[in-house]
Amino acid sequence: MTLALFKGLLTRLRRVASIVPDQPVTRGIEGVTCHFSDLVRLHQPASELLFKRFPRSAASISGEIRSLFRGQGMEFCESRVYQQGDDVRTMDWRVTARTTVPHVKVFQDEKERPVFLLVDQSPSMHFGSRRQFKSVQASKVAALLGWAGVELGDKVGGGVIRPDRIFEIKPLLGDKSILTLFKNMAFETPFRRAPEPGQGTTNAESELLSNAVPVDRTLEEGIRRVSQRARRGSLVFVISDFYGFDESTERALFELHKGRDVVLILVSDPIEKQILPAGQYQVSNGIDALALNYADENTRRKPYLEFFTRKQTLQTFCQQYRLRFMEVSTEQNELDALQVGILAMATGNSASKTNTKVKTNTKTRAHKSPVIRKANG
Repeated sequence: MTLALFKGLLTRLRRVASIVPDQPVTRGIEGVTCHFSDLVRLHQPASELLFKRFPRSAASISGEIRSLFRGQGMEFCESRVYQQGDDVRTMDWRVTARTTVPHVKVFQDEKERPVFLLVDQSPSMHFGSRRQFKSVQASKVAALLGWAGVELGDKVGGGVIRPDRIFEIKPLLGDKSILTLFKNMAFETPFRRAPEPGQGTTNAESELLSNAVPVDRTLEEGIRRVSQRARRGSLVFVISDFYGFDESTERALFELHKGRDVVLILVSDPIEKQILPAGQYQVSNGIDALALNYADENTRRKPYLEFFTRKQTLQTFCQQYRLRFMEVSTEQNELDALQVGILAMATGNSASKTNTKVKTNTKTRAHKSPVIRKANG
C-alpha cells in the first residue's frame, strides 16, 4: 500500500490526524508483524458482525454480540419495601427472608457499559505454525471487538501487555482511544521494544497512555491494573494464550470478575494440539533460523500435554466462577473465529470440558522467552 492510499484511508476516521504521525508505511512478514492499517480496516467487518443476520443459527450472531456488549440493559439500584402493583418478578427474596418484610429490587437503565480489551503480547504470543502468530491473531480479534464497541456507542479502552511494559488506554467514546490502542498493539518486528511515553508519540497519545514502567511484566499484573480501572458493570476481554497461568493469575481474575463481565479468549496454535512426529524442525524469528532435533518422545509430548492441561484449568475456572470462555486459533480468519466463539458461548459449549483426557504430572512452565516457530513439516 502506498503512502497516499494509506493517508486516504486514515482521513476517513475522526481525529485520526491527532493520533497517527505522518510517517512512511512499511510492511513486514505477513502473519508475523501486525500493522496499524490492518487493524483500522477491520472496522467494516466489525459492522457486519453487528448488523448482518447469519442463516442457520438459532439466534443470529449479531444478536448474540449485541447481547454480550449490552448486558442486561439494566443495573441494580436498591431494594425497597413491596408496594401494591409492583411486579412480583422483581421480588428480592434474600432481603425479604432476612427482614421478613416483602422487598422488591429497583433497577435503572444502564447508562453505559465501558469495554476493556486486555491484549497479551508477551514473548509466548509471538509464535505460530499456521497463517499468523498468536500475537497477530490476538490484535485482530481485539480490533473487531473494539470496533463493535465503538459502533454500539460504548466507551472503549484497554491495555497491551509487552515484555517490558504495560500500556493502558483510558476508555473514551468515539474512536480516539481505540486508535491509540491499535497503535500500541501494532508491531513491525516480534520483539520490538516500545517507545518511552512521550517519545515518538503525539500529545493526544500522551494524554491517553498511562505510566509505562520498563520492567518485566506479566498477565497477572495486567489483569490487576484493569481491575483498578474498570468500574463495576464493565465488559472486559482478556485475550491471551495464558502461558504460565497459575494460582496468582487465578486470584487476579477472580478479583477482576467481581461486579464485571469477563470473557477469556484463549489464543492457540494447531501445533500445540498435536504430538509432533520425530524429526528436524525449522525454527525462525523471521530473521534467523535454526533446526531443532525432536527425537525424544517426552520432549515431543511436553508442549501438547502442557497446552491441554492449561486449557482444562481455564475451562474449570470459568465454570466454577461463571466467566465466559472462547478459543480462537491462528489458522482461523479472525472474523470466523469470533463468530464461532460467540455462538459457542451462546449455546453454552464454550466452557465445557474438553473431550481429550490428559494424564500428566507436568506443571505449568515458568514464563520464558519463547522460540518463535514456523513449522516446515
